[in-house]
Amino acid sequence: MIPCRINLISPPKRRHLQTMVRFQFLKNILEVILIVTCVIGIAMLGGEWVLGSYFNELNVTIYSLQNRYAETNQTVKILNEKLKRIEFIQNFYHPITPLLPEIASAVPDGANLTALNIDLKNKIISLTGFAANRDDLLNLQSRLEQILWVEKTDIPVDQLTKKDNINFSFSAAIK
Repeated sequence: MIPCRINLISPPKRRHLQTMVRFQFLKNILEVILIVTCVIGIAMLGGEWVLGSYFNELNVTIYSLQNRYAETNQTVKILNEKLKRIEFIQNFYHPITPLLPEIASAVPDGANLTALNIDLKNKIISLTGFAANRDDLLNLQSRLEQILWVEKTDIPVDQLTKKDNINFSFSAAIK
C-alpha cells in the first residue's frame, strides 16, 4: 500500500519545516554527544581522584620504606667498612703461635732461652739464652736448622770458642 501524504503546506513553509527538523535532529545529536562527553569527563575526574589518592598512599608507603631501609642500609655500609678494615688487618697478620712449640722442642736440655724475638717482616728469629756447654749450643743450632721453616742459623764465632757456661745470642733466617 502506498502511503498517502497530503501536503497542505506551502512549499516554502515545507522547506522551512524540513530545515527546522534537520536543525532539531542536529541539536539532539549534539545534546547526546555533550551528555556522553560530560559523563566521560565525570568518570575521568572520579578516576583521577581514585588514582590520585592511590598515588599519595603509594608515596607515603615508599617514603616510610625508604626511611626504614635507610637505617638498615646505613648499618650494612658501616658493617661492610668494618669488614674491609678487618680483612686489611688480617692480610698483615701472621700467627706465630704454631712456631713456638717447634722452637721449644728444638731447645736441648742443657740450654735455656731467655729471649726470643720473631720478626716476620724481616724474616729473622733472634734467640738469646744460656747453654751449659758448646755441644748443647751446637745441638740447638742443628735442631733449629732441622725445622722446615728455618733456613740457616748464624752463631757468632766468639760464642763457639767458649767451652762451658755460654751466654749466646744469635739469629736464624726464616723461609
